[in-house]
Amino acid sequence: DAEQLQNSIAVATGGTPIKDPASAISMVTPLFPADVVWCEVTPLPGNMRQALFVRNNQMIHGKISGGTGKIQGATTADKVGEMFLAVVSRKPTEAEVARFVKYIDGHKSGGMEDAYWALMNTAEFLSRH
Repeated sequence: DAEQLQNSIAVATGGTPIKDPASAISMVTPLFPADVVWCEVTPLPGNMRQALFVRNNQMIHGKISGGTGKIQGATTADKVGEMFLAVVSRKPTEAEVARFVKYIDGHKSGGMEDAYWALMNTAEFLSRH
């Protein structure tokens, strides 16, 4: 539901969960057709509209930008591990580490933010959180 998505995004980006139904409702209003009655605890529709919403939401992009600064690690691989734990609550596989490190190191200006965004747009994040 909207509150779960809002709080999952907050936790995945280094924030803390909050109880703010008005904010949750305003965040997901575009997901529901005008003739549908819903509230902050109505299950999200889980359709293409939701996928596009998450990918294009400015609030989510802002949280990701702030969240990347909270990822600690001596190496890019360490940072990838921290990012996976924050976003999908698991350690990355060796193949995932290699793929993400290659991308982040190849895109110094914004690579970490792009990788974070990509991970938060996976079905694993959206369905587990």
